[in-house]
Amino acid sequence: MNQSTNVEVRGKYHDNIWGIDQEEIYSLDLWIFPMENKTEEPIFTFEGAVIQQVQGIQSGRWSMEQTIYDKLNLTTDLPNADHKTYLDTILKDYCMKRVWTDSPIIKDISHLLPSPNQILNNQLNSISNQDLIESIEPCNELAAYYAQMVIKDLDLNQQHHPLLNACRSLASTLHNEVTWHSTHLCLIQLIECFPRLKSFLIILNKYGLHLKDILSGEKNGLDIFLGDDEIEQIFQQIKTLISATKTQQIFHSICQHLQLQYEQTKDDSFQNYRLRILWLTDSDCSDVLPILDLLLNLSQQTGLLIDLHYADSDPVQLANAQQTFNTHLTNQTKNLSIIYDETIDIYDSKTLEKIPFESFDIIFSANQLEGNQDLTNCLIDLRHLLVPTGFLLLLELVHVPLYFDLIFGFIDQWWSSDDNNRAVNNIQQWTTLLEQIQGFNFIESTLNENESTLIISQKTISNDILQRLDERIN
Repeated sequence: MNQSTNVEVRGKYHDNIWGIDQEEIYSLDLWIFPMENKTEEPIFTFEGAVIQQVQGIQSGRWSMEQTIYDKLNLTTDLPNADHKTYLDTILKDYCMKRVWTDSPIIKDISHLLPSPNQILNNQLNSISNQDLIESIEPCNELAAYYAQMVIKDLDLNQQHHPLLNACRSLASTLHNEVTWHSTHLCLIQLIECFPRLKSFLIILNKYGLHLKDILSGEKNGLDIFLGDDEIEQIFQQIKTLISATKTQQIFHSICQHLQLQYEQTKDDSFQNYRLRILWLTDSDCSDVLPILDLLLNLSQQTGLLIDLHYADSDPVQLANAQQTFNTHLTNQTKNLSIIYDETIDIYDSKTLEKIPFESFDIIFSANQLEGNQDLTNCLIDLRHLLVPTGFLLLLELVHVPLYFDLIFGFIDQWWSSDDNNRAVNNIQQWTTLLEQIQGFNFIESTLNENESTLIISQKTISNDILQRLDERIN
């Protein structure tokens, strides 16, 4: 049964609420006027409003088939009936309620970060790994022993291998012939002299013993090294040696500066400020624990909110990191939030594109970008994610000794696809590349021999430049 009714409401309108049969549909036009009768214009107009009970719907509070409206209808003629229960139910279940909540305005803290020069001048040029420096010549000599032993028994007319030139260069530094016995004695002496560098020497020895198989094409580096858990752990130790100390110095400098900024003010200057860090890694998470301690201490003392977006494309390592961090921090993360992400792959720019532009104040990567065949676009994608004045902090191998070829040479990315040289960029190439992609007003580095070099870039705040960048145009 369809009914059409025009209802005009002026002042207060009272009427009984009659039950609505499930079979009936009521259509009506409704005008609501203000009580003062000072205007003929309605304040609300409802055209073609339809009322019908939905089949099979009930509140669940009563076992009978009657709706809440039916129950209210039955009691509406009783002078002393209490309708509150029914009305409260109608308000709760059928009426929208606007609830206002006060939410603090979260502000980024990039403008309070130290200048690039303050980071660079904070002990970064100090010799922190003296044994790495002192071991260069003797380790080069040991690598030359392996190279000479292999080359003299090798058919040099075989198919070219990128390692061959490196071996020739190493062997040319020796003036006397060596034996496997003298090579082994040299290895033992170096382990005794540089016990902290044992991981370097173990890999160097393993590579040297298989060098002939690799150069002859009987095996490749992946056959020898991958799948060996012990060797993988040793490589993690090597990554720690060449970058962990400098990483701690970088973040100690940043945290120390922010702590001083806070202490120089007398009010809650860091209240509702947030520091957002993207940490790109493929290494053992134990290197990050000292950094977590620095960030946690900063957040506890200043109230600064810190978001650490920790990205590792290896789900096993990421799960291990989450467990390790949770154990290490023991629920002390009131202001420190860690987000774990296994979907980001810096060799695939599409994974970076899913993150909103200008989401981070700091992006940090240690020995991740070298060998990336699409390095230019990768750097552009990382720039997209930085706020103006934000830092791109890269630790990369730039100046490496000869014996590194017998440690990392089995990795394809170590060699350039265009020639027989290493794919390692020198500092001028890094600087040129960052200048070409634009958007950075500061590009500097600090060079340490045999260690990762810090390449620090700060995103510009110039509107003239920003408005020409993809992240602002889009």
